[in-house]
Amino acid sequence: MAGALVGGSFLSAFLQVLFDRMASREFVDFFRGQKLSDELLMKLKITIRSINRLLDDAEEKQITNRDVQMWLDDLKDAVYEADDLLDEIAYEGLRSEIEASPQTNNIAMWRNFLSSRSPFNKRIMRMKVKLKKILDRLKDLVEQKDVLGLGENIGEKPSLHKTPTTSLVDESGVFGRNNDKEALVKLLLSDNAYGRNLAKLVSGEFCYTLGDANGLKLAKKTRHLSYVRAKHGNLKKFEGTYETKFLRTFLLMEQSQELDHNENAAMHDLLPTLRRLRVLSLPQYSYVQELPDSIGNLKHLRYLNLFQASLKNLPRIIHALYNLQTLILRECKDLVKLPDSIGNLKHLQHLDLFGTSIRTLPNCVIGLRNLETLILCQCKDLTVLPTNMGSLINLHHLDIRETNLKEMPLQMGNLKNLRILTRFINTGSRIKELGELQHLRGTLEIWNLQNVVDALDALTANLKGKKHLEDLQLRWHGDTDDAFHERDVLEQLQPHTNVEYISIIGYGGPTFPEWVGDSSFSNVVSLTLSECKRCSSLPPLGQLPSLKYLLVQAFCGVVVIGTEFYGSCMNPFRNLEEFRFERMPHLQEWICSEGGAFPVLRELYIKQCPNISKALPSHLPSLTTLEIEGCQQLAAALPTTPSICRLKLDDESRDVLVTKLPSGLHGLRVDGFNPISSLLEGTERMGVPSTNLEDIEIRNCGSLVSFPLQMFSKLKSFQISECPNLESLDAYERSPENFTRSCLKISVCPDLTLLRLWNCSNVRSLPRCMHSLLPSLEILQLVNCPELVSFPEGGLPAKLQSLQIRNCRKLIAGRMEWNLQALQCLSHFSFGEYEHIESFPEKTLLPTTLITLGIWDLQNLKSLDYEGLQHLTSLTQMRISHCPDLQSMPEEGLPSSLSSLIISQCPLLEQRCHNKGEDWPKISHIPDIDINWDS
Repeated sequence: MAGALVGGSFLSAFLQVLFDRMASREFVDFFRGQKLSDELLMKLKITIRSINRLLDDAEEKQITNRDVQMWLDDLKDAVYEADDLLDEIAYEGLRSEIEASPQTNNIAMWRNFLSSRSPFNKRIMRMKVKLKKILDRLKDLVEQKDVLGLGENIGEKPSLHKTPTTSLVDESGVFGRNNDKEALVKLLLSDNAYGRNLAKLVSGEFCYTLGDANGLKLAKKTRHLSYVRAKHGNLKKFEGTYETKFLRTFLLMEQSQELDHNENAAMHDLLPTLRRLRVLSLPQYSYVQELPDSIGNLKHLRYLNLFQASLKNLPRIIHALYNLQTLILRECKDLVKLPDSIGNLKHLQHLDLFGTSIRTLPNCVIGLRNLETLILCQCKDLTVLPTNMGSLINLHHLDIRETNLKEMPLQMGNLKNLRILTRFINTGSRIKELGELQHLRGTLEIWNLQNVVDALDALTANLKGKKHLEDLQLRWHGDTDDAFHERDVLEQLQPHTNVEYISIIGYGGPTFPEWVGDSSFSNVVSLTLSECKRCSSLPPLGQLPSLKYLLVQAFCGVVVIGTEFYGSCMNPFRNLEEFRFERMPHLQEWICSEGGAFPVLRELYIKQCPNISKALPSHLPSLTTLEIEGCQQLAAALPTTPSICRLKLDDESRDVLVTKLPSGLHGLRVDGFNPISSLLEGTERMGVPSTNLEDIEIRNCGSLVSFPLQMFSKLKSFQISECPNLESLDAYERSPENFTRSCLKISVCPDLTLLRLWNCSNVRSLPRCMHSLLPSLEILQLVNCPELVSFPEGGLPAKLQSLQIRNCRKLIAGRMEWNLQALQCLSHFSFGEYEHIESFPEKTLLPTTLITLGIWDLQNLKSLDYEGLQHLTSLTQMRISHCPDLQSMPEEGLPSSLSSLIISQCPLLEQRCHNKGEDWPKISHIPDIDINWDS
């Protein structure tokens, strides 16, 4: 039922597209200019209306009536032909205009210019004959209504909110809300069950997927074809496609990392035959280094997607794609320029050049009179825009983030339809042009505000009148000689109170204007103040009632954060959830409010404030995360809070007064905080276990020689690195009477899933009985622990799934005693950085449960032992890296279960394993092979 309704709705919308195209000014002008019959056009419109009134009944009856279903299929075919003909008519009109006079729109001029050209006249006559045939065919379909029992719907048909167009992405032919339109287009183009089913419902029996390597005989009238790329056999897939003259959509759905090199040639041969193609999507098609000139035959193409292709340039013939509306060249990193002929794509609406290497846009882009979206984000080599950008009066969206543009072109104020302008680079008085852009919304960055000559120019920009702006970023660069002028400029840049995100960066004024922090900005949820070097105080930000995120950084002139910061409200910062102040080199004191400030503050970050010495807020009832870094003079106690669960301290903040760990702590991260030993001793002396601590990470603590993990029964992750004085790990079920500083203790930790020891050069053993004391351990990583001798008696925990051992020379030397065969859950094993192995793995070393195997940095490894690999029947992924002496694969090959093989930094092996190498037959069965992968 749903399928029938979708298919019928598709036809209904399609007919509306045809009707609207015939009613367009360009079509009517051309039709009359060539003396084609107005009567013929009127009859076609009447027939289309008649068919449209039959569709509701046909939608219902096709479910049970095979004849009605066939009637709808015939109708689709006829409607497609009509759409093709309208494309041809549009093309003739556009080509005539371009050839006759590129500088004028005078229809009479090009009509006279071409009137004597017989090839043109012949084409007009052919189109007239086609039009009559299509009309007759549609009339015949209408006349069949009585035989099929189809009734007319004489009431008004409901509007359609989600309707694909003739090419699935033709925006001019999609009706309803834009968001719904875009959502449906994405669905139709997606490679998922919903998208494929919807496409099939729309196109009926004319939708196919090339998903196997055996080829497929396609119906000649196939409309939509998706192509699933495989590693080999792609040529066979194309064998059935060369007769598909009616194909309208060609979508590349999937790909493997290494492809059949002949595939590109097959694609080049196929494209010229697809003359009716509307949609061509070849994302991540790395072998497309150039488009063949034959692509100019695709006169009906509306949508071309070459995302991440290896294109270096576009052919000049690109201008022949006169119906093209969407061109996606996103992340074509080798593309450095566009041809001048691109300016002839008069119907182009969406041009996406995201992440390309283009240096300039040709001036001819001003000829793209219907262009609505221009994406230039991350075009880092782009330094200038065309001088006449102001001619693109239909432009709605201009994204120039992460470019190196130095200035905006003149007459940007002419782009009065612009909705999205991500960045405006000011020079002189150019900022005034923003005043003409009344419809701006979303994000706007204004750069180089130091260049504003007169503060009244900033007022003319009328930010206060742009009520749809959500995110405003104001940026100054470099120093100024007139700090008060900068204050005047910022005062005139006051935005509308609807704004939600404000960033002020590099401001050089001595104080902030009153609007910054005014309570009327009730929608502001995020505020960033950065590098305001001359400001000696902060504005009253506590008055912003909805503020949730606040970043204050690099204020060189602020010595004291005083009461003015809180403002005059009763509950300052009543909704603030995250507060960061960083890089405040002269800040000495933070005077805390005695009222109910920060009632919901969850995250507090104080970083690189070397002179702050006292007064952290004493009571933060909702605080969950506290990080203090680079605060050498801070001697304040931690805030009182029952809910703190994440704490991070570093060595430069060693004077912070921490006598014990908060009882509610969930995560502890310590980096170079050498008082950690006394902190842990104090916590243990309290005698109350920290039952909530789940995650511990300790780095670079030279003083650490013990850690009372018996205090943390809920621990899930334990990571220690760069602790050179840590000597041993010991486990016991009951706490000893005396705390021994020379050993690290792990008691029963039933929830611990991750144990990681990195760069602990003196650790000699793992916890005794860890197989029973750590029953939930799933991940064990031992890296750069050269003194670690063996696994404990009883072995490793039975639930261990992942084991990594690198540069643990004494432990690796005794690897045959590991008894990994007993670990029935072990699925991931990584091993390496040991110089005394020439053959690996030994016959009984690895368990059959392994799914992934990594072999790293075995400098003297010469061979892989097939006897140690043959029983790994579950192995699917294998990586071999940095084994320079490894010469070949085993003669018997690798396990047949492998689906992925990565070889990197193994020069001898790489040479033999490349396609046509000596060892290629041993690995060619593996679907995914990546050689010389750059790690």
